[in-house]
Amino acid sequence: MVRLLLFFAALALAAYGLTWLAENPGEVTLTWRGVEVNVSLMLALGIVLALAIALGILWTLIRFVFRAPSLISLATNSRRREKGYLALSRGMIAVGSGDATLGGFAYSAVQGIAGEEALRLAAACGAANCVAEAPGRIELATVRALMPKIEIQRLTF
Repeated sequence: MVRLLLFFAALALAAYGLTWLAENPGEVTLTWRGVEVNVSLMLALGIVLALAIALGILWTLIRFVFRAPSLISLATNSRRREKGYLALSRGMIAVGSGDATLGGFAYSAVQGIAGEEALRLAAACGAANCVAEAPGRIELATVRALMPKIEIQRLTF
């Protein structure tokens, strides 16, 4: 709120100053190498303002050109870091999924479930861990929904 008030105060001062300059026109005389140029004060201020803006834009472009290599390096490092975090988090989920799979096998053994049904339950527990909000916090409804989707194939050697 204070910034807004300061902005309006600066705007009011600028309007007052421009009004004063419009009511009291002056003349600026520039003599350079024997050439004399007479312009109004408002035009001279406009030229100075335009030159300041042009110099600011030029300075920004020059800074960007010289900073581009470091900006590219920062972007590359950030991309690498994000890939690393993503790979690390996927790896952590995979480790937790192995624990959940083993827990599914243990539950099958306690409940007396054997064979393909035990394998299906264990795989469903591991898959449910992958979609859980936190590793190791699987929901029974998710396990039950995943069990019919798991296909077990026998390998022959």
